[in-house]
Amino acid sequence: MTESIKYSIDKFTKKTLDGWVFSPETPGKHKEIGITTSNRKMKVTANKYRADLEQSKIGSGDHSFNIIFHPELSEEEYLSAEIMEISTGTSLQSADQISALRLATKKTVYLEVSDLINFLRHEKRVTGIQRLVSQLCQSIIEEDRKNNYKFCTLLSEADNVLYEIDRDAFKGLIGAVLGDIKGDGLTPLINLATSNTTPINIADGDMLFGTGASFSFQNYTLAIKRIKSEKQIKYGTIIYDLIPYHSRNTLPPELSVRFSLWLSEIVAISDILVSISEYTKKELDRFILDKNIVPGESQSTFIPLGSHPSIKSSNSKIQNRYFIEDDFCIFVSTIETRKNHTALIKAWEKLLDKNPPQLIIVGKSGWGFHEVQALVQDNKDLFRKVTFIHDASDSDLEWLYSNCLFTVYPSLYEGWGLPVTESLTRGKFCICSNTTSLPEAGGIYADYFDPRDINDIATKILYYIENRLEIKAREALIKSSYRPRTWQDYALDLDNLLDSTHQSDDKKTVDTALKGGMIYRFSNVVSSKESFFDYIIHRSTAYSILSQGDWFIPESCGRWLQGNYGSIRIQTSEPQQKVAVYIKYWLPPNLDSISFEIAQNKEYNDLIVLKDSEIAGHKLIKINALSDQTGCLEIEFIRRSHKKNQHPEPRDLFLSLISVAVAHDLGERIDILEGLLL
Repeated sequence: MTESIKYSIDKFTKKTLDGWVFSPETPGKHKEIGITTSNRKMKVTANKYRADLEQSKIGSGDHSFNIIFHPELSEEEYLSAEIMEISTGTSLQSADQISALRLATKKTVYLEVSDLINFLRHEKRVTGIQRLVSQLCQSIIEEDRKNNYKFCTLLSEADNVLYEIDRDAFKGLIGAVLGDIKGDGLTPLINLATSNTTPINIADGDMLFGTGASFSFQNYTLAIKRIKSEKQIKYGTIIYDLIPYHSRNTLPPELSVRFSLWLSEIVAISDILVSISEYTKKELDRFILDKNIVPGESQSTFIPLGSHPSIKSSNSKIQNRYFIEDDFCIFVSTIETRKNHTALIKAWEKLLDKNPPQLIIVGKSGWGFHEVQALVQDNKDLFRKVTFIHDASDSDLEWLYSNCLFTVYPSLYEGWGLPVTESLTRGKFCICSNTTSLPEAGGIYADYFDPRDINDIATKILYYIENRLEIKAREALIKSSYRPRTWQDYALDLDNLLDSTHQSDDKKTVDTALKGGMIYRFSNVVSSKESFFDYIIHRSTAYSILSQGDWFIPESCGRWLQGNYGSIRIQTSEPQQKVAVYIKYWLPPNLDSISFEIAQNKEYNDLIVLKDSEIAGHKLIKINALSDQTGCLEIEFIRRSHKKNQHPEPRDLFLSLISVAVAHDLGERIDILEGLLL
């Protein structure tokens, strides 16, 4: 008679294996368990006592086992492990059971995709960062990963709550996006992914990771800080570049300010910062050092991007549609100032007497496009040699890559240079700028020029136009030895990095310390007395103390609080420290009356009641406060009642913070009062 075996695998991770095994026919005998991996064999006796087993009448309860695996157990060994009761040869695992156990022991990582979702609501097709995010998410979804990935988003640019997205619906949306479905065709899929959402149920030990350009969301860092103050989690994000900070003259001014403020705040609350190139990492590290930002235990690293794989395309219709000559070069990029189209077109103009190939500029119009367009339209000879294509599909783009002579990329500043690697991935030689991260992207397979020297650009291009065999030699080198990174490579590297990011036992402090005697203003106006850099540091510090509540983006009068409640949190230098806090604020013009309280650390002051003319003008309040045992000081704003008038302001405004200052002694109080009065 075959001996029957009862068993259970209760826990199975890369560190440990727990369970029990028991035979009713031989209840006094302790069974031996064998574990075999691709590189190791282990054996253990199931003789440990567990009270729950005895209560369940599993023998005398002494039939459990616990195995501590070797610390160098690889992922391959873990996934291939076989568990068996030795005497009967009974397998102690089922595929479904082990899969479920492994999933349960994985770290949950919420990938935040707000930027992608918001972009798809307004644009017909993904480009730039949003395309990279789409590729990353698809690669994460396609394979079993070390971490358990979920997806979340802010539902609007003013939101400060993250909502979980249905995984299957999001997978369908990403597939459609990368399948070249455009515009209105995506709307039902976006609605399906973002409807019936609930706030993320993030738990201690989980991780939250930003994937896109989240600086467009006015309360993004507020949402992250709130979660980190409530849960023991890690937060990280991808840093694509520091272009809006370093190249402010090539972008809209408001974008530079918004990005720089976001970067200062996000660095201070992040545990891991993942740049997309070594150059960007160095720029980020320099930014942190120059601005004296203390990012806690944050880890700064970089993972080079993947590239979009080529697809076969015989779509030659684009050639007739745009009157493309047989001899042409392409420049693929959004048409904006920092991409340096002007210099390239002027270089082409210098080559007109050499009858250069047609220059095809592929990309949507951006900031500065009209100046570029005018440069071509004002010169009839140049007009015949330069063609703009704004609506190329993926198949159109593949045809252009396949049939061009070479590609050109004269950008002034990049975080990586994806068009360079995508050119090389398709076997096409690229001539590009010798600045920033582009030599990383192109390596030995591209050639380079000084993007600020039009003569150098023209000379380099002319050389290859007149030496076609050199182009063939470059293409042969690419074909023989260039190995493109895929998005699966990037996803694998990121998954390994996030898996190795260990959770600390304590919540990371996210409260901000204000320098005594200094006034921190919330206005979006740069005063004549402060540089752009001072403005960024001071404003980012001010905005970082915002804690609870819905705060609007900065305006000339400060930052408005919406609704009935909001709070700020300030870190003092010591626990139980006495400080004076000065708060300057406005009340909205659409009120006839208001009653509210300003409390510190849950100690409520007298109710403030204002009517009619008392509401007009700025207010200044001083609070004598005492920080708590952690050195933290929380100040709350609670609106008890209000009555509106006929003013056209549509928002439900409570108050606007103009400035906040903290004083520890008499000297600092005098400095603050002088600053507030001047």
